Amino acid sequence: VKLRFFISDSGRNKEKSQIQRSIRSLVSYFFNVRRKQKIRSFADSDDDWLQSLLEGVGFKKEGCLRENILVNHQWRDEFLYGLLRRDLGLPGDIKGPEI
Repeated sequence: VKLRFFISDSGRNKEKSQIQRSIRSLVSYFFNVRRKQKIRSFADSDDDWLQSLLEGVGFKKEGCLRENILVNHQWRDEFLYGLLRRDLGLPGDIKGPEI
């Protein structure tokens, strides 16, 4: 599952904990209802606020995707974040597709 968040300036004025609760609800849905193994998200490499938000939920920075997104006619780097079931202490025995 890939999640990409666009939070407006007015949204950033809300308590970060409120937004984290909403993201945790999405995470719970994908892990517990949809039985997904991993959730990925992205943050602009200059967006410390969003990076902090994702890390506060438990996402781990996995790498940098160079010039991954075009914003205002300018290519921007993004950090890739991942959250595994086991990061939250959930059983990791979900079977993926056979290769």
